[in-house]
Amino acid sequence: MGNNVTLSPRKFYEAHKVAVNQISIDFNGEYFASCSDDGKVNVYSICDGERVLSLSLDRKVRCVAIDPQYSKGGLFRRLIIG
Repeated sequence: MGNNVTLSPRKFYEAHKVAVNQISIDFNGEYFASCSDDGKVNVYSICDGERVLSLSLDRKVRCVAIDPQYSKGGLFRRLIIG
């Protein structure tokens, strides 16, 4: 899409304690979701690097899908996890 995102030198996405199983990016490339065997699901804003959602479950999470229109907000802020 031609977007250039530069995080500060010391900033990085710290989301999981074990390997990530899957990521999903919304259609506009503004948000991504990640899941892992640590039972966590996180959604980050790609542009500013801020975590906008964090879920902790009692079991491994193997897959995640973010709504393609997640960046529109409102009813579009949906995730499917499994």
